[in-house]
Formats: sequence, C-alpha cells, structure tokens
Amino acid sequence: MTWRVIRTVVLILLIVANIVLFWARRVMTDSRYTVSTEEMEEIREYLESNSVLIDCVLDRKGNPQTVPVTGEAENIDTGIVERFLGSEYETTYLDARRSRHYSDTATVQLDPEAHRVQYRKTGAEIAAWNAESLREQAAALLEKIYDEDVEMELTEEQMAGEYGEFVFSEKRDSRYYYMNRAVIRLYADGTESVTLQSYTVDGMTKKKYAICPLNELLFGAADTLAQRGISDGYSTAVIVDVRYGYDVSGDGEAVYVIEFVLANGRTVRMDAVHNRVMR
Repeated sequence: MTWRVIRTVVLILLIVANIVLFWARRVMTDSRYTVSTEEMEEIREYLESNSVLIDCVLDRKGNPQTVPVTGEAENIDTGIVERFLGSEYETTYLDARRSRHYSDTATVQLDPEAHRVQYRKTGAEIAAWNAESLREQAAALLEKIYDEDVEMELTEEQMAGEYGEFVFSEKRDSRYYYMNRAVIRLYADGTESVTLQSYTVDGMTKKKYAICPLNELLFGAADTLAQRGISDGYSTAVIVDVRYGYDVSGDGEAVYVIEFVLANGRTVRMDAVHNRVMR
C-alpha cells in the first residue's frame, strides 16, 4: 500500500470520526435540554388535576439563550407629549427628571428613571362597550404613539367590568420584547389610561443563560394559570399558544421569558432562567 493511499484512508477516517463526534455531541446536548415524552405526560396530568389543559404544540427543547443588553435610563423625547395633548398644554417639573404635562382633560407624566410614560384623559367617547369595539379603539390610540417601523402586537386583553385592558408588546422577528409595551385601559365612564414602558436595546449578551426545562416552568406557573384562565365563561384554563422573548426583571436586568397564552385572552409570563412568574 502506497503512502498516498494510506494518507487518504487516514483522512477519511478522521473525517468520519469528526462527523460521529459532532452528532454524538449534538445528541447529548439535545437530550440535556429536552424534556422527555414521559416527563411531558406527567406535567400534563398534573396540570389537568389543577384544571389546566394544553391545547397547542409545545417545544420541549430549552437551549441556553442570550438576552438583550438594555441601555441606561435616558430623557424621554417630549414629542410624545404632543402626540397625546397636541401643542396646547402646561408643564410642571416634579424633580430634576420627572415632569407633568396637562391640558383641560388630559395629563401626561414622564418618568425617565422608571422608563415610563403615563397618560390619562377623561371625557373620551366610547363607541360601544364590547371587546371588539374597545380593541379597535385601543389600536387606534396606539397608532398615535408609535412610528410605523415599530411593530407592536396585542399580547393580552381582558374585560374587567368597569374597563377593558389591552396590552401591546414590541415584536422583532419572532421574539417579543415585553419591556417595551403599552398598557391601554378604556373605562366605561370615558376615561382613557395609557402606560408606556420603553427600554433601549444595545445588542445581545455574549453569555448564554441556561433555561429551566419546560415541565418545571409549567409546574411553576400552574397556580397562576388556573387563577387567570378560569374566568369569562371558562371553567378550565386552556393554554392555546406559547410566546418567547425578553423582559426586564425587578432588578432591571433583562431575562429570557416564555409566555403562556390562555383561551380567555389572559397570559402568564415566566422568567425562564429563574422559574418565576413575572406577570
């Protein structure tokens, strides 16, 4: 056997060995971060015993994830005030950073430190008191706030008797940035209330964070799923969709989140790194 043939055989064996190692590593990684079929059946049975059903496809994989790097609190563009109040309004400074702007029937408060804008108006006209009509009115109000290049999607709604609440969250590609959201409440007495939260995103972390297994997240969310899902004519909480994205925890750090969407429009958002209910 010539040296050339030997070298070719050795190269082929090395390539085959690398391929085998690659797939072995991938299988080990997938199994490490994937909930087994048996574990999913166990959590389904546990949820059903607590009046929670799953009516959607769940991704059993939970690979480590990067999270956004959020910027420091900045002064809020006062142009948002004119979007709400027009050009005629008065201003009061509450401290070095916070300010209150008001007209006869509406107020806007800017709180840069909390990344928050709050708007409230009385005497607004409510077209009809039903979820569909209020949803359309909330969406029309949202158009006054955000530019066209910002995609905001309705992620939660509820009719709570005296008001309808609609939560819109920013969406980039397939991920939701829940730290950038608008919570709109329309009251039966004609009051409009809008709370905006906004964080700048300066790229993603280099570090990847381990995600809790799906069955553990469902176990941690079980009580809240039942509490929020059994209402509006539903005797059982039904999970109909799952969303993935990011939010800001109480200490101001961005975390990877998984949000369970319920049939009645409510949601339960879990900090998937620490396995705790965020909202």
